[in-house]
Amino acid sequence: MKTTVSILIIDDSQADRTANSIECKRIFKNMPEVELHLEESATIDNAFEKASETTFNIILLDKDLGVGSDKKKISGIDHIQSLKTLQPHA
Repeated sequence: MKTTVSILIIDDSQADRTANSIECKRIFKNMPEVELHLEESATIDNAFEKASETTFNIILLDKDLGVGSDKKKISGIDHIQSLKTLQPHA
């Protein structure tokens, strides 16, 4: 029986999301007992949507998520506690 490992990658950079996805696949490729489920999010709002709908084992959160509509920098660090509330076991 396979164990599913779900990972949410949150980063405003497509290149960084892709690099993290590739690295996750590399890490788990030699573990035939693990089925890897990857989801990506470019925004913190989308990440909260996904985190409220799906259980994740691991969340990779960029510390700099770009600039919001109010022109202020969005810090991933500011959202750690809220994500932990939605995903207490991640």
